[in-house]
Amino acid sequence: MPSRSPARSSADGPILVVAVSARALTEAVVRSGRPVLAVDLFGDDDTRAAAAGFAVAPGSLDDGPELAAVIAAGERLAAAHGEPAGVVVGSGFEHRPEALAILAARWPLLGCSPEAVAAVKDPARLATLCGTLGIPHPEIAATPPADPAGWLAKRAGGSGGGHVMPATAAMAGASPADRTFQRRVDGRAMSATILCDADGARLVGFCAAAFAPTPSQPYRFGGLAGPVAVDPDLAAQITAAADRLAHATDLRGLVGLDLVVDGSRWWLIEVNPRPTAALDVLDRGSPPLMALHIAACETAPASAEPSATDAAPAWTPPATIAATALVYAPRDGVTVAVDWPDWVADRPLAGTTIAAGAPICTVRAVDDDADARTACLEARARCAMTLAFGEKTKH
Repeated sequence: MPSRSPARSSADGPILVVAVSARALTEAVVRSGRPVLAVDLFGDDDTRAAAAGFAVAPGSLDDGPELAAVIAAGERLAAAHGEPAGVVVGSGFEHRPEALAILAARWPLLGCSPEAVAAVKDPARLATLCGTLGIPHPEIAATPPADPAGWLAKRAGGSGGGHVMPATAAMAGASPADRTFQRRVDGRAMSATILCDADGARLVGFCAAAFAPTPSQPYRFGGLAGPVAVDPDLAAQITAAADRLAHATDLRGLVGLDLVVDGSRWWLIEVNPRPTAALDVLDRGSPPLMALHIAACETAPASAEPSATDAAPAWTPPATIAATALVYAPRDGVTVAVDWPDWVADRPLAGTTIAAGAPICTVRAVDDDADARTACLEARARCAMTLAFGEKTKH
């Protein structure tokens, strides 16, 4: 394991981005006007095109990039392209705040602190916080419930939804030691993106979430559509709750809240203490969201004397609704060289081996009509899958 050392940075240097998949973060930072050095598991074609420098690190979808490889890759990129001004971390680190602490000792962390991540990603701590702060949150249990009907089993610190299953299924097999159990609540799956700084949290926007279920992964992440409208009273309640949570844990920058909404009722399900996949649909407004994220992470602590210039600028949301859908491989395959349509993101390189059930790419559509968006995404997903594996199709 790399030894800790004082964080080094260059104020005008590039931004280092580290994630399971760094493409969305890389493009978002570039939209903010900053050069990017990217490290992830895939090295997709569009990540390479957007980044000033990139590296592929070993790791897995469940465990994230290997820390030692990430730091070694970051050092190589820094030597070639200049010392980073800081590091923005995406998915793959929620379950290991100790890894974040080591990264933060090497480069300034532009995001939530390891302590904040630990506070919101530990199921028991989050449930206690929600109870203290008056935030609706489903009942949780550290051990299997006597009657598992109506309960879900989840991996602590997991992301992407693939780790969530009915408690009955988890208890029928070998349940990992890091499983926690959560009472199921019914309603519409949504996410809220918030921007947190020294003054608390403000709402960026809501997205509708979709699943791409399989028999063993009924809650596998399928994509997002946004920004979507929410009842103003409900939005005010969620924003106020997010503000209380941000103050209690010192969340910083862009943060995602997974929600279930049922009429006037709502529950906070998970906190994703990082910029999320919502960037793909929300970051079409002004100013660029990653510019706001970086500025929020660089603001003084809450105890500092406020300044009139410290307030984050207003953000104007996009005028249309955009949607994304993940395309998962129905079988094992090897990708061929593809002239990808511009509505495909996370474009795998030719010769990439993709296992059945693994993501191939992401497809996008923009349309304010929900039925038209869905039909477009479904057609584009079929097209992208056949293109990836070299099958003839029209698009």
